[in-house]
Amino acid sequence: MLRDGVPALVHVLVRPERPGDRGDVEAARAVELAAFPTDAEAQLLDALRAAGACDPARSLLAEVEGAIVGHCLVTATTLERPDGSRVPGRVLAIGPIGVVPALQGRRIGTRLMDAALALCEREGAAAVVLVGNPTYYARFGFAPARAQGLLPPGHWRDEVWLARRLPASRPDDVGVVHYARPFLEME
Repeated sequence: MLRDGVPALVHVLVRPERPGDRGDVEAARAVELAAFPTDAEAQLLDALRAAGACDPARSLLAEVEGAIVGHCLVTATTLERPDGSRVPGRVLAIGPIGVVPALQGRRIGTRLMDAALALCEREGAAAVVLVGNPTYYARFGFAPARAQGLLPPGHWRDEVWLARRLPASRPDDVGVVHYARPFLEME
């Protein structure tokens, strides 16, 4: 079956990581190692787990024929509004997200992203942020975050600092988005 000219995998299951399941943890790390040219995303995942910032319910796995072939992590952030107040949970972050190279281009990443966005919406988040390719993520409704009133926690380039507003968004959901510390320590 083709969708937009790309072969689709019919039997992709996206599910949350099972709490305490060492196999799921190792499979998620293996995906991130395989999907990227360096081990930075795998190290980030390790650091988030060590810091207690990796909730298994927000660590999504894509399975094909029982094998874990994709991973997407949603993490909590804290929104610091212009008045200095800090509000946890209004903005969620997506990343890292990866698919094993042999199956990239088969819409597995799309399935993971759709599941992550649905999770964020169910949790009542006002917005979702990520750092990524603006051309790729535009198809999921992401646009420059700064233009939406969401500022990065550091000197991140505006062209890759992206956000998508969700139905729960309110006019006061603006300010600096503070990520878990391991994101800021990434090289």
